[in-house]
Amino acid sequence: MAAATIVHDTSEAVELCAPCGLYLKPITKMTISVALPQLKQPGKSISNWEVMERLKGMVQTHQFSTLRISKSTMDFIRFEGEVENKSLVKSFLACLDGKTIKLSGFSDILKVRAAEYKIDFPTRHDWDSFFRDAKDMNETLPGERPDTIHLEGLPCKWFAAKETGSEKPSEEVLIKVFQKFGEIRNVDIPMLDPYREEMTGRNFHTFSFGGHLNFEAYVQYREYAGFIEAMNALRGMKLMYKGDDGKAVACNIKVSFDSTKHLSDASIKKRQLERQKLQELEKQREEQKRKEKEAEEKQKEEERKQRELEEYERERKREEKLRKREQKQKDREVRRNKKQLEKLQAEEQRKLQEKIKLEERKLLLAQRNLQSIRLIAELLSRAKAVKLLEQEQNEEKICLQELEERRRLQEAELKRVEEEKERALGLQRKEKELREKLLNNLLSKKMDAVNQNKEETEASQTEVLKSASAVPHTVSSSCITSTSGQAVTGRLAPGSQIEIASPESVNTQCKYLNGNIHDKVHVKEGQNLHTTDSERCSDKRDSGVLSCVPANNQDQKSLSSYDQNTYKKDLHCEQDRRGTEPRRRKSRSCSSINSDESKGRRESSRHRRDVMFTACELGVFDLLLESGKPLSSDAIAARLGASTMGMKRLLDACVGLKLLAVETTQEGVLYRNTEISSIYLTKSSPKSQYHIMMYYSNTVYLCWQYLADAVREGRNQYERAFGISSKDPFGAMYRSDEEMLKFMAGQNSVWSICGRDVLAAFDLSPFTQIYDLGGGGGALAQECVSLYPNSTVTIYDLPKVVQVAREQFISPEEHQINFHEGDFFNDSIPEAELYILSKILHDWDDDKCKQLLVKVYKACKPGGGVLLVESLLNEDKSGPVETQLYSMNMLVQTEGKERTAAEYSKLLEAAGFGMVQVKRTGKLYDAVLGRK
Repeated sequence: MAAATIVHDTSEAVELCAPCGLYLKPITKMTISVALPQLKQPGKSISNWEVMERLKGMVQTHQFSTLRISKSTMDFIRFEGEVENKSLVKSFLACLDGKTIKLSGFSDILKVRAAEYKIDFPTRHDWDSFFRDAKDMNETLPGERPDTIHLEGLPCKWFAAKETGSEKPSEEVLIKVFQKFGEIRNVDIPMLDPYREEMTGRNFHTFSFGGHLNFEAYVQYREYAGFIEAMNALRGMKLMYKGDDGKAVACNIKVSFDSTKHLSDASIKKRQLERQKLQELEKQREEQKRKEKEAEEKQKEEERKQRELEEYERERKREEKLRKREQKQKDREVRRNKKQLEKLQAEEQRKLQEKIKLEERKLLLAQRNLQSIRLIAELLSRAKAVKLLEQEQNEEKICLQELEERRRLQEAELKRVEEEKERALGLQRKEKELREKLLNNLLSKKMDAVNQNKEETEASQTEVLKSASAVPHTVSSSCITSTSGQAVTGRLAPGSQIEIASPESVNTQCKYLNGNIHDKVHVKEGQNLHTTDSERCSDKRDSGVLSCVPANNQDQKSLSSYDQNTYKKDLHCEQDRRGTEPRRRKSRSCSSINSDESKGRRESSRHRRDVMFTACELGVFDLLLESGKPLSSDAIAARLGASTMGMKRLLDACVGLKLLAVETTQEGVLYRNTEISSIYLTKSSPKSQYHIMMYYSNTVYLCWQYLADAVREGRNQYERAFGISSKDPFGAMYRSDEEMLKFMAGQNSVWSICGRDVLAAFDLSPFTQIYDLGGGGGALAQECVSLYPNSTVTIYDLPKVVQVAREQFISPEEHQINFHEGDFFNDSIPEAELYILSKILHDWDDDKCKQLLVKVYKACKPGGGVLLVESLLNEDKSGPVETQLYSMNMLVQTEGKERTAAEYSKLLEAAGFGMVQVKRTGKLYDAVLGRK
């Protein structure tokens, strides 16, 4: 418990129990942070006491009740100050917040930020959600529902019965004080139970100079209303005691709801049974102590007798020792004489052994000489045999070379013969090709002459028909598709036979040139007639036209085939020309309809998005959540300062989008939040997406308006959207403190939903030292230390981002989360076991990604790794559509793109990482782990 402070002004005190002199006084604390400049001169420091005196001097008309340092670092000093009255807090904050301090000897100014102290007190939502979600709680039973208050830090003297003169707290006084809020069912002060410490293993006594200072207590109300009233009354209050002499002192107490079923019937019964067991155990201990005392006295008697016996034994041993000493002297003299005799014998034996060794060495040298002579003789005989073998091998080698030379000459002769054959065949092929070309030229010239005669005949025949029938006919390629054209062609057949019979002489000449080349030409022409399915269909459709050609002999058939091919080509050209225009008109009409439909869908999607963003920005969902009940459109418009007509239309649109629900009552139409809007669109929800939506509304979609320009230019559109250079994407994103705060809060809201999934994709418990590169607001770091309690996470980001994260998002009590200021592209990266890059690589091109991953690999400890958190494309990049849209967003906002798992693996392996693993979470973001 914090030390009691003297209260001079009791005007804001609220009566708790006047007979006991107890009151409740509002907590009037504030936190003051002073940002320190970077010390450039070594050995120079800033005095915390001087900064504190300057803060006191900034508040001119009033003074702090208490002002102490809560935290001091190289970057800032944090103070906790307290004033007399709640009304003075705002005036103090006005004097301090946003002001600056100038210290003597320092050129830089110190910026001061002050805010009202945030009180850690449970809310109604906390206990309702706890007892609702707890599986081992039965809300129908006392103690297992929100009806018990747990109080800590209560002073013992303030709750002691005055008539007894004792300083221990009294349960009667406790009931008397807290029955103001409702009927009390039960109370419990653990320190009054002598067996409680042994039961729970806790120490309920706090000593100071031999006396009890404070205690903890449990107060259980019969009704839920009494519990609610007590919690509301104690929220933001501290306890004040006013003595008979009029002096008042106050102290802070900790208030929370009981979540341990302390005063449930089962717990009380369990403590009673344990108390009985401990009482029986205490009796057993007393009996054991009595028995131990008797045994101790008996043992002392036995020890006395043992000492007397040991004294007698020591005397006996002393006499025995003297006797043994005399005997040892005699034995020592005998051994000395024996050693001298053995030494003389050993010397004679040594001399004899030396003589034996000398003779043995002489014998050994003689044997070695004999053996060396035998070895030399053997080596000489073997060398002679090897020389003879080499001579035989050389002779065999010469024979083999002669045979090889003879075989090589034979192969060269055969090769020359083959080349001569090939040359002769080549000349024959060239001769054949020349003959074919000559034949083709003759045929083409003859066909031109035949076609010219045919056209003249058809023209003359047409004139005859005109004069006979007086009906104009035009013989053209278009006539081929009609029955009248077929009839005309049929009439022309007799005239055409006369012209077609002439190729016989040409064929006769060709046969004299080259054997059966004529037949081959016709085969090739027949193949050209049947190359595609469309030509085969034309043969069937135009059989009437082609039947007019005569078939008198083989030569005429060949020529007819050529004419058929010509007619078919003309026919297809005419049909294509006629059918193309209607198809074009139809495709244009269909495309216009599709474009109108897609445009309508885009407009509808944009309008839905704008309705949701507008409702969030105006605070519609937050107002309905805070009210706790449905409201009419007039009430919502009045509270939000909007027009009644416009608000009514906005609310109806939200109902259509399933963001609001509507109820019709006697009072009229009332609106309330749906479950989705309560969870994701309200600011106070733990899973709120409000901030990311505001960021998309104010920043992202402004860039998307220039998507066509981004596609044409291949770069982000910050210059068009905001007039800011596109070369530094994050400089554009952090163009102001407000925009940077929006971006960081938006990223935190994303990780509140997706963070645990990507961190649990792999078991990261072996990594205790983790760096979150570009960690921003620290939401992913908080999820990491929550999931892996043994790890510490350091957020590495730009200095201004780190400053905002410390002040706005990360509590000073988060001891597992640290900060490191720097630019990971330009500054060094400290050594760690694991590096997390969440949504970092998709902001940059491949070269930048490789540069960053190489730096990470060099800094990573052996056995460590890097965890990439990204939205992965399919390997064929066919989806998912969300990731494809994110990749488009990277185009309009950054220099990067979304990638496949294989592309990220390739980047990791290029940097040196191995054992790359990919885990798809099934959610928006996936995980890729590389190990060093």
